[in-house]
Amino acid sequence: KEELLEEAAGNNPRVQGLQAEKRRLEARIAQMEEELEEEQSVGEAAVEKQRKTQQQVDTLNGELTGARANVNRLEQSNQSLERQVKDLRAKAEESVSGAASKNKAALRNMENKLAAAEEAADN
Repeated sequence: KEELLEEAAGNNPRVQGLQAEKRRLEARIAQMEEELEEEQSVGEAAVEKQRKTQQQVDTLNGELTGARANVNRLEQSNQSLERQVKDLRAKAEESVSGAASKNKAALRNMENKLAAAEEAADN
């Protein structure tokens, strides 16, 4: 009985058209399912790539923060050393100028003694 119904349906052009439409739609569904799986794979890959990129950004931000801290520390050290150099130069100039004054005073004292000795010798 079922065979007769299938045979009768197979001979009916309307049923044949519907069966052909059904096969076409099933093929389209299968194609769309494949496309969906492919898009999901692409989406998952994109999410993974974004996650890795974000990790790299976080790592680079940490490195940048560390580098900025090092730059600040080095700038402070440099400023401190520049102040020390300035202070040492000022002290050196004071020492040189103080030594020059002492030498001039000692020279004047010796000149006075020499003049006094020459005067005593002349008398």
